[in-house]
Amino acid sequence: MEIKNFKIVNKGVLFARFDLTIPKWGDFIIHGCSWCKKDTSEWVSFPTYTLDFPGEGKKYLHHCRFENKDNHKKFEEALLPILHNLNAASQSNEESNTDELF
Repeated sequence: MEIKNFKIVNKGVLFARFDLTIPKWGDFIIHGCSWCKKDTSEWVSFPTYTLDFPGEGKKYLHHCRFENKDNHKKFEEALLPILHNLNAASQSNEESNTDELF
């Protein structure tokens, strides 16, 4: 997997946004993925859209998702270490006043 356009947002549970390329899927690109954190939990979310339901309020719905939750967990287990490394590299680059991450 390849991460592009990584940007730290740090607003509410949203920590960062990024685009994800999966070469094994024919260079399939998912734009607008989110890396979310709350307390000690963290997760990856595919792009969402919002709908306002009468009496229920705003709900976030995913454009795409894994039907099987175990597959999503495996996906996160593979992706989160990549995001951690990229975040550490971006912080290191900030400290050296370098804007280039790649």
